[in-house]
Amino acid sequence: MTVETGVNHKAALLMAIAGGMSFGSHQSITSGIMEEQPWSDFDASLRGLMSSSVLIGATIGALVGGTISDKIGPKRLAIICSIWMIVCTIVMSIQSHIALFITFRILDGLPVGVLTVIGPLYVSEQCSSKRRGTIGAMWQMSVCLGILVDYLLNLAFHAVKGGYHYEFGIIGIFPIILLIGLFFCPESSGYLSKKSKAKTDEDKTNPKTDAPQQTTEPETAQPTETVTSSYPSTSDDEAPQHETVDPERRPEGDTYRGEEAEQATPEQNTQEVAQIGREDAEEEEISFCGALFYSKRAFIVGVVLALMGQLSGCNAIVMYSPSMFAEAGVVGQVAKLSCTVGVGGWNLLSTILAVFMVDCLGRKPLLTAGFSCMGVGHLLVVLSTVIPALEDKKWALSIPGLFLFVFGFEIGPGPCFFVLVSELYPVKVRGTAMSVMLTLNWIANVVIVQLYPSLVLWMTTRWVFTMFTILCAVTIVFIIFVVKETKGKSLDEITKQKK
Repeated sequence: MTVETGVNHKAALLMAIAGGMSFGSHQSITSGIMEEQPWSDFDASLRGLMSSSVLIGATIGALVGGTISDKIGPKRLAIICSIWMIVCTIVMSIQSHIALFITFRILDGLPVGVLTVIGPLYVSEQCSSKRRGTIGAMWQMSVCLGILVDYLLNLAFHAVKGGYHYEFGIIGIFPIILLIGLFFCPESSGYLSKKSKAKTDEDKTNPKTDAPQQTTEPETAQPTETVTSSYPSTSDDEAPQHETVDPERRPEGDTYRGEEAEQATPEQNTQEVAQIGREDAEEEEISFCGALFYSKRAFIVGVVLALMGQLSGCNAIVMYSPSMFAEAGVVGQVAKLSCTVGVGGWNLLSTILAVFMVDCLGRKPLLTAGFSCMGVGHLLVVLSTVIPALEDKKWALSIPGLFLFVFGFEIGPGPCFFVLVSELYPVKVRGTAMSVMLTLNWIANVVIVQLYPSLVLWMTTRWVFTMFTILCAVTIVFIIFVVKETKGKSLDEITKQKK
């Protein structure tokens, strides 16, 4: 496994595990903290802002992450993100003012958003086609593990005065691990390949001119036969070796490209120039617009999955699990947090199962099954609010519904979105395209997390989850008729399927 071949599974595993845990733990730590003093006394809008503040920063980070990654490389950018997250966790672990809390949650969200772009990107480029789905799914598994750690910290420190200080401090461990590990990892093979190709193209376009020039010999020193025999008027049998040809005496219009051109036939030179022209034309076609519209199908698939994966309610459950269990009839802070830990554990187990299914069953079947389970889970929550016999026992349907939803998300859009989006675009525009898709993903995330408390007060739980159910059903139809399978295909094979 070498960088030259584009395969380094150890580096991919580090990014998937340490990067995923950094992302997950920094995202959901406020789930239980919002149930602690003094945060639990604030109104729904302010609590929504406190929870979604990290997502606001993540949206900005996802927007610029791909562009910066294309400039300096995913590895260097991940190192910067790790340091940034460490600083933010230190500040949040010692602060106690709400304005400062929200400010640094937004700042902490910037590297979180960047990691969602460069993490799956780095993993996909360092993995072989046979292992890309499995290791790519480990990114989502690690995100879930980070969320579970948050829930355990919420439960452990809920009765400790100022316990959130300790909770924020502990989650700083994960970016420290990522930072240390990155110093032993190579740069992304896709980034190195792109830079190497750019250098090669530049050398072909602007050949070196600082080499010592040959001294022009008297006319008698350059046999006429040697010069004239270098061009098509001479038959192949008569064509001599070209070592003695003076490039300054070539006919006008013949491009000199150094020793390589001197040792090539005119036909080969013509073909090479034509090939370079085709490559340059193709590179020009894949410009910024190509980052989005290189394939209309890839663009549509990316946008729909980015939006529906969040608007279907995933992070509403992640961020507001304790309050959902309270509405389902679970009484007591310890009981609510314990149920939340149960969701986190089930979340992790479901993702572990997905790790072994992505490369076996494929992306499309898992997306279809995942959104189906999510829709049925939401429907159970709706039924728990409309069946009169369950008036005092809503938990009998709502809790199984939430667990079924989590299972569906973690075998479907959870891992498959990151894997699929990282596969859809060619290396030249992959970073930018992923930034756009993940920015949309984070925008939808912000919207649902910010508005969920207010929507429940305005529409009631019944209609909020009815809306979630409908969105899941629409997405299933879309996946069946539009999404194409990418299992077992190399990145080049996938990106060449433009239609």
